[in-house]
Amino acid sequence: MKQNDYLTLSEDGKVLIECDVHYIGEIVIPNSVTVIGEEAFFGCSGLQSIVIPNSVTQIRDRAFSGCDNLIWIEIPNSVKRIGECAFDGCTKLI
Repeated sequence: MKQNDYLTLSEDGKVLIECDVHYIGEIVIPNSVTVIGEEAFFGCSGLQSIVIPNSVTQIRDRAFSGCDNLIWIEIPNSVKRIGECAFDGCTKLI
């Protein structure tokens, strides 16, 4: 697994596995990522906005579930599948 200050990626950098639940603010997902994994951002209540690159094709089940302070996300046309309950509990998301 690869890790930066707040994101954990698969060894090949294509799957975003998880985010540090203590992270606050905006996240820009690296261009190497093609899949946002199941529950990758689960419970990241400090996450406010996220930039998803055109490389992402899938957002898996419950990926952003419980991100109750998420107010902005841009989903590119490259995303062909959004899993069940991907944004469950994102009450501030417009």
